[in-house]
Amino acid sequence: MKKNLIIIIVFLCFGKGITQTKRFFYNLTFKIDSINIKKDVVVLEINKDHNSFFSNDYLVTDSLNDRDGAKFEFAYPKFQKIVKWNKNDNSLDIFNSLGGINYYEYKTHKTISWVLCNDIKKIGIYTVQKATAKYGGRDWVAWFTNEIPFSYGPYVFNGLPGLILEIYDAKENYHFIFIQNKNFNKEIDFSKIIEKKYLGVNKIKIQEKDWKAVQLNYYNNPIPEYKTGLEAMMLKDDGTKYTAKDYREVEKNIQRVIKKYNNPIELDEKIDYP
Repeated sequence: MKKNLIIIIVFLCFGKGITQTKRFFYNLTFKIDSINIKKDVVVLEINKDHNSFFSNDYLVTDSLNDRDGAKFEFAYPKFQKIVKWNKNDNSLDIFNSLGGINYYEYKTHKTISWVLCNDIKKIGIYTVQKATAKYGGRDWVAWFTNEIPFSYGPYVFNGLPGLILEIYDAKENYHFIFIQNKNFNKEIDFSKIIEKKYLGVNKIKIQEKDWKAVQLNYYNNPIPEYKTGLEAMMLKDDGTKYTAKDYREVEKNIQRVIKKYNNPIELDEKIDYP
């Protein structure tokens, strides 16, 4: 009887119409190639009409920018993808960064078919249950809790009968694990702040089918504005302008990095660059 009462109280605390903003923070560890690892803190923000997923670096940077007299800083998240889940039609707005300058937005739908397992364990104070799924060319293991009755999780993962507190692929190229949550007594919708302040004029809408072509175009010509000299130019330490040879070397270095750090979370969307 006491256990049932606790679950009912938790449901009321977390689920009353979501007229308030709720944030769930996760540690993310991911491999950018076979050797190098990056770490980030990422946020799942739950609001009434939509959810947002983004790097905590945006929250930290925005807090600094809100200080009186502070110089405006840009966010440089380790995990650069941003996701907005629209609950009215279950569509996802995906924001991808290229070169840390332009963000490309496209709309998509993701359906994940889960297999529930009997395995149980604890993550912090929560009892979690195991589930598995195939998504994006990887085999995923998720641990969810029905003690927090939201069928959401980090990134695009959703559809389980409780909040996902941990999820990782079989080779642990990507590993999300819950660390804390914060509740607010009003709806904040930080995604609007990100789009207005940090994506701004550099946000370009495309069709999902064109995303691969956009990436290939960027790989083949990553610094067009500098090469033309019409919008920008690079200067050496002595103040002289870059030559065509200098720009070509910059291009080669960018292309080497793109080819080396080529381990996207959707492995089946990986591009074999020339």
